[in-house]
Parts: sequence; structure tokens; C-alpha cells
Amino acid sequence: MKSFLLILIILCFNGMVLSQDVDYAGTSAANFLKIGVGARSMSMGDAGITLSDDASALFWNPGAISRIPENSVNLSTINWLVDTKVTYAAVVLHTGYAG
Repeated sequence: MKSFLLILIILCFNGMVLSQDVDYAGTSAANFLKIGVGARSMSMGDAGITLSDDASALFWNPGAISRIPENSVNLSTINWLVDTKVTYAAVVLHTGYAG
């Protein structure tokens, strides 16, 4: 009877223990890679994968540079949390003999 009661108590508390959430804040590396570039793409909720038509396409979707109609330069600096800055520079030049 005592073992049955002990097993019943363990089963009741088992659900409460397993339902606890683990907080992984501060344990991941390279979170700066999640910061996007380009004012247009960032203002549309990081939609640069399909809508990039400037040099920021090199960050979002490098295959999209074939759709850029003319030469393009993108220079940006983002002041982020805790004195962190993200600086990005990209240039797309149409040479006429490649691609």
C-alpha cells in the first residue's frame, strides 16, 4: 500500500516537473547574425528575401542580385544594444561580361 501511494505521488508531481519551461536567455551565440540590414527590408519586417532590389540582397538572398536593374551600393551602420554596432557594406556592379 505504501509503495502504491508513493508511485501515485510521484506520478502526480511528474506532470508539474515536466511542464516547467527552460529559459535559455544569454546562452546562444552569434545573435548578431539575426540583425538585418537595409532600411527598406527592415521596415517591412525582414521581408528582404523576396523584395530586395538593391545591394542589401547580398545579405538576404544572394541569388536576388540578378534582378537588380542597375549598379547599387549599400552602406549601413546600426547602433544596437549595449554599445554594439553592426556595420554593413555591399556593392553590386553589372560588368556586362559575366552572368
